[in-house]
Amino acid sequence: MSQFASYLTERYETELAQAKPEMIRGYMDHMLAQGKSAASVTRFLASAKCFYNYLVSSGAVAESPVITAGRAERKYPEILTNKEVELFLEQPQCVDDKGYRDHAMLELLYATGIRVSELISLDLQDLNLPAGILRCASRGKERIIPLYKTAVKALQDYVKNVR
Repeated sequence: MSQFASYLTERYETELAQAKPEMIRGYMDHMLAQGKSAASVTRFLASAKCFYNYLVSSGAVAESPVITAGRAERKYPEILTNKEVELFLEQPQCVDDKGYRDHAMLELLYATGIRVSELISLDLQDLNLPAGILRCASRGKERIIPLYKTAVKALQDYVKNVR
């Protein structure tokens, strides 16, 4: 809101309480022209809406000048090709403790689809390597996740050689 206040002062010689809907639209266009993402513009709009709702409820302004806008475009992650996945999983060299650890972590992430936060909270008792399963608990839920042979092998190597 402080950046918007500076914009209003420089462009319109006015303050936040005197903003009009066209000034807000102009600032949103200004943000986009500066290379800000649609998500940043949407965040500004949400902040402005809360700010002006507060000013209305406190009696500082009669009505909010904030306009509604469409949702920001979501950026989806790029999907790796099979070759890229193979190259990714071959990166950590199992020549030292860090290499075994990194290889096991990448295999687990790829094999299970667990979140990184779930991965770093795992303990050895969460693994049942002979059965090829992993117990993962997060967000108040527990899941039993099957592992494929390459992930089991990477975990066995890590447990045997490092842990």
